[in-house]
This record gives sequence, C-alpha cells and structure tokens, in this order.
Amino acid sequence: MSRFTLVKLLPLILSTLLLTSCSGHDSSGGVEFSKTDNSFPYGDCRGSGYQTHSTEETGCGWITANDKSYYIMPHANYPSANFTNANLTGANLSRSILRGANLTNANLTNAILNNNILRSANLTNANLTNANLANAVLRNANLHGANLTGADTSGAILQCTTLTTECHTDTPDSHPTDCTSSSYHYDESNGVIGEPGANAHACLTNCDCDGRRTCNREGTMGWCQGTAR
Repeated sequence: MSRFTLVKLLPLILSTLLLTSCSGHDSSGGVEFSKTDNSFPYGDCRGSGYQTHSTEETGCGWITANDKSYYIMPHANYPSANFTNANLTGANLSRSILRGANLTNANLTNAILNNNILRSANLTNANLTNANLANAVLRNANLHGANLTGADTSGAILQCTTLTTECHTDTPDSHPTDCTSSSYHYDESNGVIGEPGANAHACLTNCDCDGRRTCNREGTMGWCQGTAR
C-alpha cells in the first residue's frame, strides 16, 4: 500500500474511532436485565436471580411498596415490612414470615398464605377474599375490618386476634389487647405458640407472658420478665 493511500485513509480511521468512543453504551448488543424483568406478578418464584420472562401470572416478583422494593416469593422473610395499601392480589407467599408486617388496606385477594407466620401483623381492612390461610399463625394479629370472605383458615392459629377473645385455652375470656393485666393468664411453659422449638418463657410480645410480666426482647426472640400478679 502506498504512502499516499495511507494518508488518505488515516482521517477516515480516526473519525471512526472517535465516533465509537463518543457513542456511549451500545444498547443494541446483549440485554441488560433489571428487576422490572421479574416484576410482580410475573416473576420467577425461585427468586430474583432467575429470568424466565413468563407471561403467566405466577404470584411472584418485584413489587414496590411505600418506597421500598420487595421480591415476593414463597419461603421468604419480611419481618415488619410495610405493605400498606399494596396490591398483592394472587401473591404466592406460602410458608413465608410476615411477623409484625403492616398490611393495612393491602389487597391480598387469592393470595397464597398457607403456613405463613403472621404473628402480630397488622391486617386492618385488608382484603383477604379467597386467600389461603391454612395453617397460618396469626396470633396477636390485628384483623379489624379485614375481608375474609371465602378465605381458607383451616388449621390457622387465631388466638389473641381481633377475630376471637381467646388468648389461652385456660382463660377464654382474656382480652387480646390487655396482655399486661394481672387477670391475663398464659402458660409460659408452652413457649411461643406457632414457633416450633421455642423454649419455655420465650416470647415475641407481651401476650406470650403471664399476667403483668412483659417481653424483654432485643433480638428475634425475647424472654418474659417481671411479676405476674
């Protein structure tokens, strides 16, 4: 190739290199996934790390509630999560932990909540129409105004909820909101009902302690302390 030819080609080569460097990220190449690709209710129920791009409603996937993102799936842990006003229609939360979660006004129509831990959850005015709550633990949950039409509550633990005045089999007249009264009776040898393996005197709330005894809780589980009556 002559020197003349190289001199003519050099400006063309330089302009091509400059164009490439200034064009930024080439979005025409490989696909860059974001959590919207696994958006609820079309996400993969195995977790956010899977990308199946399903057009079928699975009841799983990313959802944003009150400025925070959650991945909805079975066997997940959402302690004290804020799902106020969230649309969780058909959500697959089987065997998940929603202990202390705020589900006020949440739409849980047809949600799968079997074997779920919903202890002390706030379900005020939640729509639980046709929800599967079989064997769920709802002890101390607030279900005031909740719509349970057609919901399956077979085997569910409903002690000390707003649906019943029963806080313990020995004292069916105990009131669920007055767990620190000397008239409140709870057999602490049972540990925490609905929490397998919990030791005697272990607690999650004051309702797991007898009489005026309170729950001294700094971590996941606490211990009853004080004088009952």
